[in-house]
Amino acid sequence: MKEKKGQVSTELLLVVGFVLLLFIPLLFIMYQQTDALIEGFSYLHAHLAVHRLAYLINSVGYMGDGSSIVLTIYLPHNVESLEVRSSDLSAGSEVMVKLSKGDSIAVPVSFKVDTSKLGDIKEGKTTLLLTHEEEKISIEKRQ
Repeated sequence: MKEKKGQVSTELLLVVGFVLLLFIPLLFIMYQQTDALIEGFSYLHAHLAVHRLAYLINSVGYMGDGSSIVLTIYLPHNVESLEVRSSDLSAGSEVMVKLSKGDSIAVPVSFKVDTSKLGDIKEGKTTLLLTHEEEKISIEKRQ
């Protein structure tokens, strides 16, 4: 019986085609899951930044007049803004991060906060100086 010379290469090409047929959809699904995972990590970074800032505002406030601390926080790409709002009704304030998908993370703090020296905070690494002055916490952006 005589074999055809192209039979082995045709079978190999067929096997490679089936393998690619299986792996291309799997790679697409993995890519979509990776994107969701990155968004989850960004949300956690924003959550950490807000809670860390609120915790240190309270810490500086409880240490008393003249105390200060330098804080470096990282805000991920999905953060639109970081705000510290004082409440007229209570003695405290609220630290809030607004995210790009319309979500927001807010944490209450026990002290009034002066943000006149803060400026605009966007994504990336930011260094802040927290100082307790005359019954309020002053936040200043450092370079």
